[in-house]
Amino acid sequence: MYDTLLVIFLNEAAFIQDLLDFVSAYLTTVFARCAIISVLAVFIVLLLRSTVLKRTVFLKGAIWSLFLLVPFFGRLKVYFEGMKQSWKICLPFFMCQEISITYPWLRALYFAVIFLLLFRRHVISVRMKRLLRNTKETKLYGEKIYITDMAVSPCAVGLLRPRIIIPELMIEKLPEEQLKTIILHEKNHIRLGHLWIFKAWEIFASVLWINPLLLLIEKKLRSDMEQICDRATIQQSGGEPEEYGKLILQSSIWFRNDTAHVSATFTDDRVFRDMKSRFERIRDYCPYDRRKLSAEAAFFSAVLLISLLFIINASHPKYEVLPDVVVGDEYGRTYADYNKVIDSGAFIRTGDGIMIDAGKLREILPVDFPRDRCVYFYYDIVMKIPGIGGGGECGWLEDVPEAGICPLTVSDRDLKSSFALWVMKVI
Repeated sequence: MYDTLLVIFLNEAAFIQDLLDFVSAYLTTVFARCAIISVLAVFIVLLLRSTVLKRTVFLKGAIWSLFLLVPFFGRLKVYFEGMKQSWKICLPFFMCQEISITYPWLRALYFAVIFLLLFRRHVISVRMKRLLRNTKETKLYGEKIYITDMAVSPCAVGLLRPRIIIPELMIEKLPEEQLKTIILHEKNHIRLGHLWIFKAWEIFASVLWINPLLLLIEKKLRSDMEQICDRATIQQSGGEPEEYGKLILQSSIWFRNDTAHVSATFTDDRVFRDMKSRFERIRDYCPYDRRKLSAEAAFFSAVLLISLLFIINASHPKYEVLPDVVVGDEYGRTYADYNKVIDSGAFIRTGDGIMIDAGKLREILPVDFPRDRCVYFYYDIVMKIPGIGGGGECGWLEDVPEAGICPLTVSDRDLKSSFALWVMKVI
């Protein structure tokens, strides 16, 4: 009994190990290539926002959407097809795959760091939620807000159920118009999707952690989103930019370091360090034309969509089913593989199933191959990218005659192999 349980355990462990090896090798390869591309994206974004887009607000914020293209650069065909023409450029992308396949411990390290970074972010988020748990829900000027007695800057938290948090100190000291402005600012963070943008960036930078620049420039992303929110709030409130700037300065004096790691705050230590740039944008404020802004957004979205379609067209599909066939025996020895079997004409697909031409099969088998030995055929193999694939169908002949057409016995797919094949196709 114990021997049987041990065999079952070892078989299951081997299956899980093989599946994890495949998944980790593929994802590590794709993520590493995206990380390399993200380095170029970082320099493009930083260059544009500090030069031609330096005096803009909305376009400087929109340029960050270039990072939406980065996750689609992992399966480009040029990584393989371009090796002969420009191997110096394509070699780093090609080596990502070779290294991830050769060194399993590097794959484990890569995903361990991803887990630790995401876990750290989660712990910080949970800690902040606990601090803000004791809030009082109320209506203020027709808006539902939550009041806290903590000395925190006004902020917006939560994704599915966002909350606007206002400290009790501000409720007591600020006049109605300034409180309305603060609430409007936080509403704009929620309405413009900034909470989702910040969360997506946290995941993006954690997954592609081998490019540390993504973690370093996060505060610049937050700063640009803050400036967009400032400009929208000033126009919608109808107030003066000078008064808005005074309100930010006053809030920054009251609350400096208590709101670190909150997704969107009216002012905190990160914004305080970048206060000069923020005040410059407020000083240079001028009303914006919503129709012009909508046209710019439509044009920018169209450019991104066209770029995305071009990248997808230049990439390998999510998976391919190879036309190749491998012939071997029960001991794992391979007698013929890939196009050799197809070219021989021994493997025939018909409406009634798969047939084998025994005479042509004999031509590719060893001369002394006995009749009573099983011959196995592996076909319809799933390929994610060249060099990484697996799964597929398996069939066999228990006896190979000297000539004639024989039906191939096809194995029934069990639950484990069906699950593995599904995973290979969807990742």
